[in-house]
Amino acid sequence: MKSARGFSLVELAVVLAIVGAMGLAGLRLIPEALNVGGGQASSVDLRRAQSAIEGFALGRQRLPCPDTSGDGSEDCNAGSTGGGDGSLPWRTLGLDDPAVRIRYAAYQSSARDLTAERSANDYSPYLPVGAGVTQNPLNGLDFCTELRGTMGASGLTVGTGSQSTVAVYALAHPGDNGRFQGLNAGSGFTLPGQRGDSDDVVIAAGPTELATRLGCSQRLAKVNGSAAAAYAAHDLERTANLYVEFRDLALFARQGNVESAIVGVSLASVNLANTIGAQAVSISGATSSKGAAAFAVGMAIATVSIAISNLVQAGIGLAGAEAAVPVAEGNLSNAQTFHDEVEDERQRRLDEAETENRRGVLP
Repeated sequence: MKSARGFSLVELAVVLAIVGAMGLAGLRLIPEALNVGGGQASSVDLRRAQSAIEGFALGRQRLPCPDTSGDGSEDCNAGSTGGGDGSLPWRTLGLDDPAVRIRYAAYQSSARDLTAERSANDYSPYLPVGAGVTQNPLNGLDFCTELRGTMGASGLTVGTGSQSTVAVYALAHPGDNGRFQGLNAGSGFTLPGQRGDSDDVVIAAGPTELATRLGCSQRLAKVNGSAAAAYAAHDLERTANLYVEFRDLALFARQGNVESAIVGVSLASVNLANTIGAQAVSISGATSSKGAAAFAVGMAIATVSIAISNLVQAGIGLAGAEAAVPVAEGNLSNAQTFHDEVEDERQRRLDEAETENRRGVLP
């Protein structure tokens, strides 16, 4: 039976070497882990700021002005345009006071200032004039139109030279060292993701990117679709109006036919009476000659027969005219019912278009 023995010196040296190597690797990884954590914290701060800025844009139809006084509130120059460059207006956005200064700039040019209060309606759907719809509410759709106008302009850029792009707003965090470096130390911004030797973190949004996140394309498509449906319903109602007028005219014509037929029957009756009287006189005057009397009786019978036939035809015409009136009345009633249905649909479509237009880009 073998006796138990301990580690040999060689085995113990190998174990100590492995433990030492693991400890050295751990010491080397600690700073890297701390640096990664710091970068993540910077990104979290910027993402929170980004969400607050875009929420502000949804509610106010503009971007917040930068804080230029250092009190955390936006500073929009009274009587002139806002925008420009400064710090994140955390107090205006309802955020906690950041531990370090976060730079913030918004799009501003002589033609467009995305931080300015909207005072003019930049977007109006194509709706029927005089249809009772408010076409000019100021909302996020006007801001979406303003965003489209910044494409290809140069109110705010990130990066330099050929490596630059238009942005509608930009944010820069100084990182763990608390100091902005390179472009971020001045009035510019490096391209997001280009850090180099700097630990600054930059995020920015271009006009298309912000418009997508605000849902501009979907909302504009929805509003334009509702407006097109409203206009189609409006045109259909105008057609229904003409249809009712046509049916009303047709009824008027049928009623006129009845009145004409009544006059025709009256005239035929008078003509029959006159014919009978005239032929009676003619027969009595021809009684002196049997041949003349026979001829007069024959003519009288023929003439009276014609008068009777005319009276019968007039009566048939009256009956036909009277029968056509209920048909015309039914057609008019159907046309009016159709018009009322179309009018209800037109109003529903217009109400829907107005609701969508007032809703703007709100969810």
